[in-house]
Amino acid sequence: MYSVLRLKSLFEGLTALDLHSAQTAAVELRRKLGKEGEEAAAAPALMDLRALKREPEGDFPTNAPGSPVREASSNVPTHWEPDQAWIDRVRAELPLGTIVRLLKHLSPQVDELIASGGNSHEHVLAFIRETTMVGLLPVPHPIVVRKYQPNQ
Repeated sequence: MYSVLRLKSLFEGLTALDLHSAQTAAVELRRKLGKEGEEAAAAPALMDLRALKREPEGDFPTNAPGSPVREASSNVPTHWEPDQAWIDRVRAELPLGTIVRLLKHLSPQVDELIASGGNSHEHVLAFIRETTMVGLLPVPHPIVVRKYQPNQ
């Protein structure tokens, strides 16, 4: 939970993500990679987006599922582009509602704890351990116990 609280801005950005902002961030990342050259390409957190545009190397049989020859001849695009519907579908599959509830409830309390002088990790972890989420999180589905009944 402490890691989720520390990455609050990441989760807030994920809930507000749209196609335009994602494309803008990708352009900024490309610019950063272009300016920093080899140093940026060696950083583990960044990847060379130009590698995604390169053609695959090597010989491929024409009947292979990922073959560039097969894709070009079957009118299937050679690369995939996300759209807003895809982003909405993926976001719907993520449990962001629960995480946002936790952040809205715990974040002000942790900020207040830090402002009052309890800014060490131990104070924050102790606060999180002592805090209950009863009534805040959605109620889980009831457990159904079924017994085996032999039949004919």
